[in-house]
Amino acid sequence: GEGTYGTVFKAVCQHTGQQVAIKKIKIRKPDDGVPKELMREVESNECLPEDSEYLVRVSEVHLGKTNINIVYRPFCKQGDLGDFLARANKGQARIDLDTAYFLGCHLVKALCQLHF
Repeated sequence: GEGTYGTVFKAVCQHTGQQVAIKKIKIRKPDDGVPKELMREVESNECLPEDSEYLVRVSEVHLGKTNINIVYRPFCKQGDLGDFLARANKGQARIDLDTAYFLGCHLVKALCQLHF
C-alpha cells in the first residue's frame, strides 16, 4: 500500500520463509542524505522490545542511490489497523464486540510496551 513516505510491499524472506513487509522510500534529493523522519523511525524502532508480539520491528535497512528499503518483521497478514478499518468502512470486514475488544486490548498492550 501507499504510505506517507513510501510504498509498502508484502514479501517472503528467501532464507527463513517468514513473511515481511518492505517499505520502499524514494529519495527526492540524493545530495541531501537520508531524511531525518526516516532516521527517527529506524532509531526509535531499535529501542523496542525484541520479543514483542504487538509491535512490528525493523529487521534490515538497505540504502540505494535513489531509494531506501526498510524490511519489517513480523508481517501481519491481515494488514494494519488502518487497512482493517478501511475494509470495515466498505463492508468488507466486520467489527463486532469481540473484534473491538481484541483490537483495543492489542492497542493498549502495544502502547504499554512503547512507554514502559
